[in-house]
Amino acid sequence: MASTSNSQRPSSSSSKSKWRSEYKFIGHIIGEIRILIPKSVHVGENIVGIDENLKQVKLLIDAKSDEVSMVGIYGIGGIGTTTIAKVIINDMLDQFKHHSFLENVREGSKDDHGLLQLQEKLLRDILMDKTMKLHNVDEGIKMIKSKCSLGKVLIVLDDVDCPRKLKFLADSLKWFGGGSIIIVTTRNKRFLYVNKAYSSYETKELEKNKAWELFSLNSFQLNHPADSYVDLCNRVLHHAKGLPLALVLLGSFLFQRGKEEWESTLDRLKTIPIDDIQKVLPISYDGVDDRCKKVFLDIACFFKDWGEKTVTGILEGCRFHPKIELKVLDERCLISNSDGFVRMHDSLQEMG
Repeated sequence: MASTSNSQRPSSSSSKSKWRSEYKFIGHIIGEIRILIPKSVHVGENIVGIDENLKQVKLLIDAKSDEVSMVGIYGIGGIGTTTIAKVIINDMLDQFKHHSFLENVREGSKDDHGLLQLQEKLLRDILMDKTMKLHNVDEGIKMIKSKCSLGKVLIVLDDVDCPRKLKFLADSLKWFGGGSIIIVTTRNKRFLYVNKAYSSYETKELEKNKAWELFSLNSFQLNHPADSYVDLCNRVLHHAKGLPLALVLLGSFLFQRGKEEWESTLDRLKTIPIDDIQKVLPISYDGVDDRCKKVFLDIACFFKDWGEKTVTGILEGCRFHPKIELKVLDERCLISNSDGFVRMHDSLQEMG
């Protein structure tokens, strides 16, 4: 009887094989579900004052139409064009099965190899196929035309600097299926005029009450300043001219500083022409020690958008102390690393 019972019991190797098969099947299903779940893009914290800009951009987009919408958002570095585009794509993700957000097109497309990688990234996102490979940019154009014209897609091309780039990524209404939305952010409004497929919107600086709130969140961690600092805040806002990046940088730099340090900073701001607000950006950089400056420059030149763990390991190998140096740079808003990657605004990278 025992012998019969043992013969009916499945072998250990058979059980393991069945378990592995089920494990792989479950893993495959989980992978497919993850692909279908919309992946939002990281926006950041303390997003203030973009409602009016969002409203105006959305007026150029007819999300319920079967027509293709192609919109260009332009403005100077640090004005918030990328933030607006990120909020829009996050708001609309649930309406699109096929979508792609291409960051830093200007930086990533300095040659044909870079353009080829961007084309591959776009098609992998749209087709949900991580293995998709292209041989050259001409093949990429043909693939984008053929695949993106089959249905509606949502695509954001961030920081495009010249018309040539669009010819390889999103040149015409005819490339895309009905209901598609294509958004481009740029500092160069001229090429939006050249490419007549795109309607355009100029990003406006923050209104005074919103600039006040954003600056206060960074300088006092409140949505309003301390009473004894109101006059000083007004003077800083006069120089920041409603530029969100300048408000964040100056606010972070002045956080927990005394009035004498505020006055010293304002004296320095007096030497900067009001119409040259980009020169405000180095103030936070100048306020950190030499080792932090070196780490900042390394990130600007080599490590932007790299994984934080990788950057930390490399910097430790160069005898830096990145846990504190990255923390200081993050506190000054010269970098951000809240999503596991070391991020830096394009205007700050150019300054570096």
